Amino acid sequence: MIGVGICWLVLAAVAFALARSRHLPAAVAVPIALAFLTEVTFYILPGFTGALAALRRIQQPQAAGLTTTAALLPYLILTIPQLSFSPERFLTLAAIMGAVAFWLLLPAHPLRNLSFLVLLGGILLSGIFEWIYPSPEAKTPIFVLGHLTLISTAVLAVLLFDPGDQIRFGFIPTARECGIGTLWALGAAAVALPLGLKLGVLHLGAHPVPFWAALGEVLAFFWVIALSEEFFFRALLQQWLTNWTGSAETAIILASAAFGACHLSFGRQFPNVRFAILVGIVGLFYGGAYRQGRSMRASMVTHALLVSAWRLFLHS
Repeated sequence: MIGVGICWLVLAAVAFALARSRHLPAAVAVPIALAFLTEVTFYILPGFTGALAALRRIQQPQAAGLTTTAALLPYLILTIPQLSFSPERFLTLAAIMGAVAFWLLLPAHPLRNLSFLVLLGGILLSGIFEWIYPSPEAKTPIFVLGHLTLISTAVLAVLLFDPGDQIRFGFIPTARECGIGTLWALGAAAVALPLGLKLGVLHLGAHPVPFWAALGEVLAFFWVIALSEEFFFRALLQQWLTNWTGSAETAIILASAAFGACHLSFGRQFPNVRFAILVGIVGLFYGGAYRQGRSMRASMVTHALLVSAWRLFLHS
């Protein structure tokens, strides 16, 4: 517990420094830092088996209520000190997070599961968080707080109310998972690079950044983008499709096609068909890593390595 407390204090100092680096006054920087730190606390909670076990001992409606309440706290911490609290925005956020937290308490059915993923996708695509979370200035994307809150709420709801046998949720991959993920990433790169260049989706051109910034990008991709997308597309959708179709190969293909389709809106072009095709093909390798590793952490490694290489050495 002492170690966790020290880490939290270090993160608090980093968050405050980042907020102040944008030349925000302390009265604005402190609530932003505390709101994000509060969300980070809830974000990492599913990684602690003891905390999950304690929540599972609570009756499910009460656990869903606690999950919803936790999702609202960062918004209150952010807005009340800045006198920007809005009842309308707060109630909208409560409705969104309540729907996510309670959805899986509905009777188990494939339609319930698919509609859960559709609900999450609809929330993200709506851009509602840009309205709910006020930004002090244009270059401070406070709405990201909403994305993190949605991820943590959905992950917690799944792990509490509909846990799968192959999710193996966690933030730190094993050596075996790192090896599997790296091999699938190399295979994906061998296919994706020439294909992306041929399609005109990828272009050579490195982005020189300091080592610490590059490392930060890799970790951010791993713990946010890769974690969320691999959780929903591989650990949930692919595994559900495997159970429904009885074919792991069919499940990988269908989940990858859905993964690619969700990237049709990438960039300024819609529909961005060529990019969606590339992403769908890359998704086959993510699905392969998940299947071989029998863990979402293996596909997270593949995903993070590939996206990091794209961001650092290529551009689209």
